[in-house]
Amino acid sequence: MDPIVLIRDPDQGGAFGFIPGEFDGRIAGVYLEEGTFVLISKPILRHAPDVDYFGPTVIQRPVWEKIIEDLEALAIRVSQAANLSELDDDLTFFGSVLGYPDKEEFQNDFSANSKALVEVIGELVAWLRETLKTNESVLISGV
Repeated sequence: MDPIVLIRDPDQGGAFGFIPGEFDGRIAGVYLEEGTFVLISKPILRHAPDVDYFGPTVIQRPVWEKIIEDLEALAIRVSQAANLSELDDDLTFFGSVLGYPDKEEFQNDFSANSKALVEVIGELVAWLRETLKTNESVLISGV
């Protein structure tokens, strides 16, 4: 399972980038490993179902505001959960292929993994809020 972290240095990897504005070749933004993106994808896909896992998707500020609300609610549910079964409707698991977390791995160190996930969501939400102060959109760059 890949570490659950928000990556701020594009040279450090990260399959899914969050880039301010429309794509213009910039790589400045924040990144998530694919497994972490998949974990928190439900709130994003609920409001932006056309996210392209293999290319860029521009999402406008009003949609991001809804996603942010859902991400914050997710962070609260994760922080209050006693075990993974309480989050079955909230998180996505694909199994342990390509570094994706699987339920068993996540549950084996539930306390640390849930804490890391809440932290990543908080960092991503803070970055999105700050970025959307000066940008009308944020692009998600797929794998």
